[in-house]
Amino acid sequence: MNKHHKWQMNRAGLLNFWYYDDEIFDFADGKLLLRGSNGSGKSVTMQSILPVLLDGKKSPDRLDPFGSRARKMEDYLLGEKDVVDRDERTGYLFLEYKCEDTNQYITTGIGLQARRHKNMNFWGFVITDNRRVGKDFALYEMAYNGGEKQRIPLSRVQLENRIDSGGQVVRTQGEYMKLVNKYIFGFANMEAYDDLIKLLIQLRSPKLSKEFRPTAIYDILEASLPPLTDEDLRHLSDTIEHMDQTKQQIEQLEREQTALEKLLKRYDTYNQYKLADKANQFVESKKRFNKEEKAFSEKRDRKQDLEASITELNERKHELNQTSAVLEQKRNRLQNHKVWNLETEKQNEEKTLQEIRNDHANKDKMLTAKKQQELRAKERLDEFEANLAEGAREIDDKINDMDQDAGDVSFLQHSLNKEDFRRNQHTDHDFTVWKKEAEAHYQALESITDKLREFERKKDQIAELDQKMATAKLEKDRLKQEEQDWFDIFEKDKQDKLSEIHAWVERCAYLPISAEVLQQTSRDLYRLYEPISYENIRSPFVEAGNDHQLEVNKQIAQDDSRITQLDDHIRTKQLELDELKTKRDPEPPNQKEETRDARRTLSESGHRFTPFYEAVEFQKDVPDDVRCNIEAALIDAGFLDALITNAEIPIKHDRILQANPNMMAHTLADYLQPDMDDETSVSKEKVDAVLQSILVDHDSADSASINGDGTYRLGLIHGHATPVERVRFIGRNARKRYRQEQIENLSVEIDMLEDEKRTVEQNIESLRSDIQKTKDAIAEFPSDDDLSESFSQIKEKRFDMSQYEKKLQEMDGQMNTLYQSYRDNKSELDAETRELDLAFSYEAYQEAKRIMRQYEKDLHSLINQHTTYRHTMLQLEQVKTRLEELTVEVDDLQGELNVLADRKTRKEQNIAEIERQLASAGVDDIRKQIREVQEAISTTDQELDQIKTDLPKKEANKEVLNNEMRTASTKLEFWTNMIEAWKTSFCNEINLGFVEIPDREMDLEKKAETIAKQYKDFLKEKDASTIESQLTSVYFEQQSNLMEYRMTDTEMPASESDWMHGDWSEEQRIQINNWKRKADRRLIQLDFQGKRVSPYYMNETVERDRTQQQSLLDDQDRQLYEEILFDSVGKKLRSRINRAQNWTEKMDKLMAKSDSSSGLTFSIKWKPRTAETEAEMDTKELVDLLQRDARLLKEEDINQVIDHFRSKIERAKELVEVNGEGNTLLQVLKDVLDYRNWFSFILSFQREGEPKRELTNHAFYKFSGGEKAMAMYIPLFTACYSRYQEADDMAPYIISLDEAFAGVDENNIREMFEIVEQLGFDYIMNSQVLWGDYDTISSLAIAELIRPKNEGFVSVIRYYWDGHSRHLALGEAESAAASQS
Repeated sequence: MNKHHKWQMNRAGLLNFWYYDDEIFDFADGKLLLRGSNGSGKSVTMQSILPVLLDGKKSPDRLDPFGSRARKMEDYLLGEKDVVDRDERTGYLFLEYKCEDTNQYITTGIGLQARRHKNMNFWGFVITDNRRVGKDFALYEMAYNGGEKQRIPLSRVQLENRIDSGGQVVRTQGEYMKLVNKYIFGFANMEAYDDLIKLLIQLRSPKLSKEFRPTAIYDILEASLPPLTDEDLRHLSDTIEHMDQTKQQIEQLEREQTALEKLLKRYDTYNQYKLADKANQFVESKKRFNKEEKAFSEKRDRKQDLEASITELNERKHELNQTSAVLEQKRNRLQNHKVWNLETEKQNEEKTLQEIRNDHANKDKMLTAKKQQELRAKERLDEFEANLAEGAREIDDKINDMDQDAGDVSFLQHSLNKEDFRRNQHTDHDFTVWKKEAEAHYQALESITDKLREFERKKDQIAELDQKMATAKLEKDRLKQEEQDWFDIFEKDKQDKLSEIHAWVERCAYLPISAEVLQQTSRDLYRLYEPISYENIRSPFVEAGNDHQLEVNKQIAQDDSRITQLDDHIRTKQLELDELKTKRDPEPPNQKEETRDARRTLSESGHRFTPFYEAVEFQKDVPDDVRCNIEAALIDAGFLDALITNAEIPIKHDRILQANPNMMAHTLADYLQPDMDDETSVSKEKVDAVLQSILVDHDSADSASINGDGTYRLGLIHGHATPVERVRFIGRNARKRYRQEQIENLSVEIDMLEDEKRTVEQNIESLRSDIQKTKDAIAEFPSDDDLSESFSQIKEKRFDMSQYEKKLQEMDGQMNTLYQSYRDNKSELDAETRELDLAFSYEAYQEAKRIMRQYEKDLHSLINQHTTYRHTMLQLEQVKTRLEELTVEVDDLQGELNVLADRKTRKEQNIAEIERQLASAGVDDIRKQIREVQEAISTTDQELDQIKTDLPKKEANKEVLNNEMRTASTKLEFWTNMIEAWKTSFCNEINLGFVEIPDREMDLEKKAETIAKQYKDFLKEKDASTIESQLTSVYFEQQSNLMEYRMTDTEMPASESDWMHGDWSEEQRIQINNWKRKADRRLIQLDFQGKRVSPYYMNETVERDRTQQQSLLDDQDRQLYEEILFDSVGKKLRSRINRAQNWTEKMDKLMAKSDSSSGLTFSIKWKPRTAETEAEMDTKELVDLLQRDARLLKEEDINQVIDHFRSKIERAKELVEVNGEGNTLLQVLKDVLDYRNWFSFILSFQREGEPKRELTNHAFYKFSGGEKAMAMYIPLFTACYSRYQEADDMAPYIISLDEAFAGVDENNIREMFEIVEQLGFDYIMNSQVLWGDYDTISSLAIAELIRPKNEGFVSVIRYYWDGHSRHLALGEAESAAASQS
């Protein structure tokens, strides 16, 4: 396994915990085995480290491998009450990690303070600045207690102060868990990290149990595969959210379109009716004008005829007057005859009779007429009584309707007004107060409605502003998430940078970089840019490099100086060699130059002398050791190089031996003898005398003595000479030998100096190379390009967030202002609506206003009905009175007819008598003339009377006709105006464009006629009030669906002309009112983008928007599935599937290599599942398409995959809607795209000589204990390995096993450890029997725990397995060395 730069568990410590005072366990390459008998504490120790130090959770079931909740963390901290009498204790647990290839360390741990029977205090910490517990960081302080020095664990505050900026201390388990993940494991989210720990707990103690079976392994394996994260699906999630929003918009648009269509269905009918009605009225007014024009023409013609008739009558009247005058003269002549009187009487009687007859006939007609009138009056009486009863019922119905409406609109004054009306219903009631109060209530409702509209508008504004704030907050949260993502990258980069710096330090180990610098670097790096600059971090390393270069330069300078010295030494040695070669004998050591100069001067002056050593030789019987001692003593005493002279010579910088022979004493003459060549200028006697002057073995202060043991005495001086190896100066052979040795030594010394010089030169070159290396290293010091980029992104996001924060603050201020106004408005409305029993909503009051307006119309109708009712009552009274009058008149006429009948009889009898008298007189001719004159006069008078009657009538008729013509002229003027009014109204209706016109170029009158004809049946079939009622109903029904557009229904009153206010007749006034009523129209409008538009325009806009949104939804739908197929999600799916397949194949190979002692091998496959529905694809086919190059896929393949995922998503949505499963579509999408559900793990096993078979539960139960363990451990190890694939590259792969591999035989255990090694797991295991000394384990730290007889302490014996042998680890240094080996 590639473990480059991975963290490894390096040390684990327990302070004041359980029965440990201060114990640290070392790991070997991240591995530790705890051994011990039952009760020794191996399980407690392991569980206290893992998983507690991974997430800080302290629940009892986490501390017991069997899941028991009997023992709590407080119990482990305080100890058993019976064993340790302790009620309060503070302890620490920590785990130190080391970067595998550097000396970088991070320590995580927890502090616990327990008090018996009280809640336990918790804090977690991480040390990031390379300080190590027990090395340069202590978790306790030493203090004296009772005269003894004791460890006092740090409190949380003390720990915070001690860690300072070199780490972090947190107070909650969740924060600690995040710290560990952040600095050690690096999972993308805490859920994945938590899943890992849960899996580790499952792995920790897979004891053989009945519950464990292959199907459970499959569940664990499937859960262990890394799913697509929220981050992976974020883009898809956004797309889905946008799709949801788009769908909601489409649904809203569909609701709006449906509402508009329902509205337009009624509005179309209304508009068609209005257009048709106005066209018809326009046409009818034109017809009425033509009719009135025709009547006017007829009246004009009648007037002309009447004027001609009047002229003719006047002329005839004149002629008759003339005729009457002639006849009158003739009558006067005949009046003197007696017959005239009888004739006159007769004529008078006949005339009277005729008048009686006429009067009787008239009276009879009048009686008949009166009786008919009486009958009609009775009928009218019945009719009026029925009308009165119907009017009363109508009034009652109207009042009932008004009762309902008054209740609906909470019009409280209605009852009082109704009661007042009821009291005065049969009289002339004054409705003024009622109308005023109704109008006042309507105005109040209108005022409240306006305020409610404003209230709703403000509420909408608040909602809109709230939506904007929510959007801004979402954007801010998105920026915060991005800032957090960049911050995580920044933090990860800082950790990587710290690792890079540590690696750089490892590479540049020659630089003088202290642990304190690395610790400070770690602390500064975690405060990078805030306020520490990267240059401040880099500068200590640059300074170290510069210091190193300075030191190297110093060494170079020293080496240069050394070369100079060596050159001098070589020259000096060469001169010495040359001089030695030229000299005859060597000179004793330490001879001063001044002495040599003085002797040269003496020689040049002619003085004769010889050095002592050149004048003597040892006698043959003197032993070598005595010789050496004597020469050494002579050298130290200064005798050896002293001069012997025959005569006195001047002394300067030299020594001269003065002879004072002792003849009877033991002297040097006994050891030495004169030995001079012929050229010596000093006599042998002189030399011998000198020898005899130096005593041997004499201890007198008065004389000089030399002893054979190397001691000597010179007066007050008594000394012992440094021994020499052999004689060098006394004796010619000795001097010759010594001279040769000196020559050889000098030659060797010169060679050594030359070698040293070359070495120094090479060192200088190496040092110069080291300087260049240091310069290169400084140049290669990790840069902060990635860090500065991350931090710049963080600053950018923070700036953007600050802008949104300002925006939110501004919007918050607006919200406060708006909300205050909203509350004020609400308070005002509450006060105004407190006594109104109406729903507090704009729609309710809008409806109430409509109902109140209807109430006012009903009140107006009631007034009219009451007026009609009162008129009917009056008419009824009049008819009753008239009926009574007619009864009297009939009776009177009947009496008058009886009187007339009597008079008629008497007149007829009188005329008969006159006829008898005239017959007896015989005056026929006279009678004839008289009769003719009388008849002519009568005829003329009658005609004149008729003319007198007819002429005034005709004059009156002419005046009437003139009046009628004036009226007709007025009517013509009226209908001319009405035509124009209806024409204008018709034009306005056309201009609204609500109804399609067949031919817009057609003449207006023609258009009106065409439309009137086209809609003739429509006008007959439809009722205006019904149409308006239906429109009103649908308007209020759909208002809630069109609330956003603030739909209004306003009256468009017709523009009245001045002529309409003239003095017109009642009929004409009715026509004007009819025009006003029909020319008025309702106009429904909606708000759209700040403009008022018609429902037709709104419907087209909504349809267009819906089409666009549907197109957008289709695009988003396509984009969603293309994202799954081609883009990041598709790539991640392919990557996850490929990785899982590769992982499965790799594990299959590992299993194949793991041949158990029983010949049992395992294999694992990850097989695709079949499709669940016809619309879905088999996994094999789906994966095959997903793994292909998307650019090469056919369109039908793409559509097939899209249909597959669409089916999945739709089915999942149905489950959400029907069963309430899941919460969001994102979860649905995660489930649909959870590739783990597309495959099934299949474990197989094979015994030697048998075919491979699937590992079913039945087969599993037949396995031996060891085989079951194999079948369990191998898949679970793979599951853990898969989980760790989601972690950071530096994350350690940690597992723990309680009673590791219990029940597994030795060979299989060896193979289990081999698999653990191959997977690169670090671990803590415990066992009663295992030593872990298998050749498949590269290294292992072993700690044997001993707790004798349940004592209150635990002893630890440490061993180390190096892959070949196990040996005792005696101390920390050895253990550390073993760990590094």
